[in-house]
Amino acid sequence: MPREPWCGAQARVTKRCVSAGTLTLMLANHARVRVLLKRPLYDALVWLARRDGVTVSTKARDLLRDALETHENVVLIEIAAERERSIDRTKTLTHDAVWRRRLRRK
Repeated sequence: MPREPWCGAQARVTKRCVSAGTLTLMLANHARVRVLLKRPLYDALVWLARRDGVTVSTKARDLLRDALETHENVVLIEIAAERERSIDRTKTLTHDAVWRRRLRRK
């Protein structure tokens, strides 16, 4: 049997393979990411998904979103701390001064 490009062991089993002539663009509403997980991490992900009654993909997406939000918060805290360290207090207004000005404008 002649082998086509990109045919591996799986292609022989399923009688399907991709060649330049059959390659088509898969349109999807959502971007896809492939992640390799070690067995203990995968088992924990499956356990959490079952506990919450969602798919493993949904649970992975939610955990990744939470991790990115946490990372963003850490970065914003670092930026705020740097701004606070470098601020010149002689050029700032107090809380009362800001609100007094704002109330006068109305």
